[in-house]
Amino acid sequence: MDLNTDHTAYRWAAVDGLYVPVWVELDTGTHAPDPLMDAVSELLEAGFSTVDRIARGLHLDASLIESALSMLGQQGDAVVDADGRWTPQAADPDDAEPTTEPPELDVREAWIAWDPAHGRALPAIWLDGHAPRRDLSDTRPADPDARVVDVRGGQDPNHPPPDAVRKQIGLLTLHPELDVYESVGGRPTRLPSGAIRRIRHRNDRNRRGPLWIRFGFRPPSGHVVFRPRCIADPETSRGLSPGGWEDLVDRASDEGAAELTLMETHERFQLPDDLLREHGYRDLADLKDVARTACDARLAGLSRQHARWRPTEAAVEAALYGRRVAQMTEQGPRAEMQPWVTVLETALGEAGHWARPHLAALRERAQGVQRPLGRANRDRLGPTAAHLPREGLSVKRLDQVIDHLSGATDTLGIRLFALGVALAHVPAARDAFGAVFDPMPDWFTHADRANRIRTDVVHVSTPESELIPDAFEGDVLQVVRGLLSLP
Repeated sequence: MDLNTDHTAYRWAAVDGLYVPVWVELDTGTHAPDPLMDAVSELLEAGFSTVDRIARGLHLDASLIESALSMLGQQGDAVVDADGRWTPQAADPDDAEPTTEPPELDVREAWIAWDPAHGRALPAIWLDGHAPRRDLSDTRPADPDARVVDVRGGQDPNHPPPDAVRKQIGLLTLHPELDVYESVGGRPTRLPSGAIRRIRHRNDRNRRGPLWIRFGFRPPSGHVVFRPRCIADPETSRGLSPGGWEDLVDRASDEGAAELTLMETHERFQLPDDLLREHGYRDLADLKDVARTACDARLAGLSRQHARWRPTEAAVEAALYGRRVAQMTEQGPRAEMQPWVTVLETALGEAGHWARPHLAALRERAQGVQRPLGRANRDRLGPTAAHLPREGLSVKRLDQVIDHLSGATDTLGIRLFALGVALAHVPAARDAFGAVFDPMPDWFTHADRANRIRTDVVHVSTPESELIPDAFEGDVLQVVRGLLSLP
């Protein structure tokens, strides 16, 4: 199936990117003409002689027309009289004579789009003295009805080392899907990539700017996420992202990740109006409002101020929505519990992030923990304590835990183990976690039990008759309520 012509409801996500300064050498013989100047020239030939008349004919601002006419005048292609009327200038016949001289190269300031999440140059060149604007005005979709979500504001993008930049940009001219853009009238215009003769690194600082990722959700196969691009243009949005949905969410800010979570849930579960009314909802918006109100009730009494927990709150809201949908469509206990699996994974993922700096500080200060874990700490950590080494924690094991938290082997068990290590051996972490333990001393018991039930939900070999949605929801909510109490 052609992913660009199917009926999936696609959106555009603006994510954090970088633009690397370069010099680009263009063959002026193959450099595409300016489409605005072409249009103005055609209207001049048709007898349009004033700025206002040409602007009305092209539905553009008069300042753009004045700029184009001025350029045509400098090139000798148009002249203006004392009354401000423009007429086309006949071409000099000598200009048409063939020449054996090599074509002149036009050296332009430009920018290479760089994907900081994966440390690579994208096959996109922006021909302009200024990098794409961070307000999205010059790269957003041309279609005014296109759905756009701005999820920027995650971690500061990593700036690439100069050697890596030089190595990658030197190969871009050979890329079969190289896109070249030039800003015309505030909108990007594509140029033929064959005009590019050479790309060289320019001595200027990198600029932060937007990249665009096109995505959609197609039941039952799941998410469709394309590779990041410089411009939000469906024609150049090719190739699926290897990282898929998880990569998109990882790029997002906390608020952006929360918005993506809710968006995915609402698109996954679309219900006919008659079924909604049968269960007491006016429409889909009413069901969403009920889920949002239920989320506020479940998390009442918590400050919920720290932005890092916003994805967890969104997951709770999505789970309350998803469980109601599963009940209305009679999908069974496993379908009711699946949204709460996402809540648990999201919450403990944030718990792992919370523990990581404490573990790093422990690794740097103590060179490993060689003392055994005390009885009092073991009691507070509940079932998790059974997985902590009684003889102490070696430097090698501590390094492994830290690596697991930031790598592909990250699991819920690892996150709970890391949290337990931090609380057992880092006084600052233990003091901060008192906000959880004081009102809920059995927090780890809830977390461990929820993790075991999650395994039963995910692995379909467990009979549905053994799954209890209310119990699982209760344990997960206790985990969430505890974590949202953290300072």
